[in-house]
Amino acid sequence: MLGAMELSLFEEVAEAIRGLVPPDLGEVRCQARRYGIKVWFGAARAPREHYEAPVISSAGVDEASVLALEVGFHAEHPQAEDNDRIMARLLASEKRWRNVVGKEAVARRAVPRPSGSVATGVGDMAGSGPR
Repeated sequence: MLGAMELSLFEEVAEAIRGLVPPDLGEVRCQARRYGIKVWFGAARAPREHYEAPVISSAGVDEASVLALEVGFHAEHPQAEDNDRIMARLLASEKRWRNVVGKEAVARRAVPRPSGSVATGVGDMAGSGPR
């Protein structure tokens, strides 16, 4: 008889998301990894625009001393101009989402990834523990 398999932290987060997201938003998809989760709606494969919560370095996060958790929308198109256009559209409608997301959310360009893509996002960064 096989023992119960323990879910990783982000697999548990995926299960919670599936239970919390209202069905009228569409089929929620989650890709849990060891150090984060990617969430999107509809398509079987994650689109270039999705939500993500990765564990990141504390560099640039004043409140964090070791690691931080970034939570937010990501646009990861190969061309920075495409990401910038999406971010401009989000910022143009900021009055509609700011009260829901909160004043702590920031819009920023992420560090370029090895694949050459650049992510921009609106998210919340929380420190990983006491300084």
